[in-house]
Amino acid sequence: MKKTYHQKDLKEKLILKAREVFEAESLKSVTVRRISKELEVSPMAFYHYFKDLSEFVDQIAVSYIKELDQISQEAVFDTEIGYPRLYKLGEAYIIYAIQNPKKFLLMFQPKNNSIFDIDWQKVDLYRILGQTVAEILPQNSSPQEIQVAAISAWSLVHGFAILVIDGPFSGLQKNPEMLKFMIDKVVKNISFG
Repeated sequence: MKKTYHQKDLKEKLILKAREVFEAESLKSVTVRRISKELEVSPMAFYHYFKDLSEFVDQIAVSYIKELDQISQEAVFDTEIGYPRLYKLGEAYIIYAIQNPKKFLLMFQPKNNSIFDIDWQKVDLYRILGQTVAEILPQNSSPQEIQVAAISAWSLVHGFAILVIDGPFSGLQKNPEMLKFMIDKVVKNISFG
């Protein structure tokens, strides 16, 4: 078969194949040559969409952020505004991290510099968090106060998630009852004062 990059939705296919390889093996297994070969396209096709492997990995990480966005939307659907919504959002975030540690760590690893160039206001997870925090804070709160409170809440659940998946609390994964208790306590302790 002639290798070409003229395939419908090839960029998305490259990302999905890379995700499949990454999830089954490791990030080191995600190479231009391997992904191109598995999709039966020329390695040059890859460079039609991505300037290099680093940009490609960033786009894989962005695809996981979109996945977490969808989970966040589902978690807060039909949930009462305010603290109940904040609780559901925090809980969903921590559970996603614990159930998908490789994906979660890839999303936020320092090597993915462009990840931090994302307009977080357009990321549903952050937008929902900001709206939820705005519902909780006094109505006269400034945009900066809302942003600081949202970042504080995010930092708390993100930090706890990292401690569980890749830190001193990793043993909690072997005790689902205690893990559920800890998630409940961490998320319920988000407060703005």
